[in-house]
Amino acid sequence: MSKLTEQLVQDAGLSSDQATKAVEVITSYLKSKFPKALHDEVDTVMKDGNFGDAFKSNLKDLGGKAEDTAKEVAHKADEVLSEFGDKLRDIFKQKK
Repeated sequence: MSKLTEQLVQDAGLSSDQATKAVEVITSYLKSKFPKALHDEVDTVMKDGNFGDAFKSNLKDLGGKAEDTAKEVAHKADEVLSEFGDKLRDIFKQKK
């Protein structure tokens, strides 16, 4: 049980089931107010985690994906420029 659930049981006098449902409702509400990119953060905080933990993890994943994408784009750009250069050389060879 999360600390928030325990606190709702102790301080608000809710049953364990009521407290769990209340946390679910609050989590859903918070997610509706935050951008989708922060939904994992909301889940982490509601489960007693620290804000930033999920975000850091997501950034690491994003960083790896961004690096892979950048390498792929650079490779494709090299291919296109190489083909373009070959075609230009062919054009100028034909004009001679």
